[in-house]
Amino acid sequence: MKRFFANTVAFNDATAVDVVDPGSARTAYVTKATLTIVAHVNGKFAGLQDSAGTPVVFCKHIDATAAAGVPSVVTWDFGREGIPMTAGKKVQSISEASGFNGTEAYLYVEGYTVKT
Repeated sequence: MKRFFANTVAFNDATAVDVVDPGSARTAYVTKATLTIVAHVNGKFAGLQDSAGTPVVFCKHIDATAAAGVPSVVTWDFGREGIPMTAGKKVQSISEASGFNGTEAYLYVEGYTVKT
């Protein structure tokens, strides 16, 4: 049985922030992720990863604009089936050191979890 989730998280300068924790007996699938940049940080990245020992980054955006006051939106759509994370691992937002923080960008993530 699928359990659907939709969460919005902010970034925290190089510290992974949990989007969803499926639990040890479930696998998370991400179907869509939308990055909203409120204040640009030129040349820094933001994205999504899983929480495996060596995290798998599956969405990554490098901000190439330093234009103040010009919001940007980046969307990754993985279709109805989505893209699976490592079984039992969390979905996390991540940004580069001195990059995005809690007021500069937000990430909205949709998906579901299934029993492994």
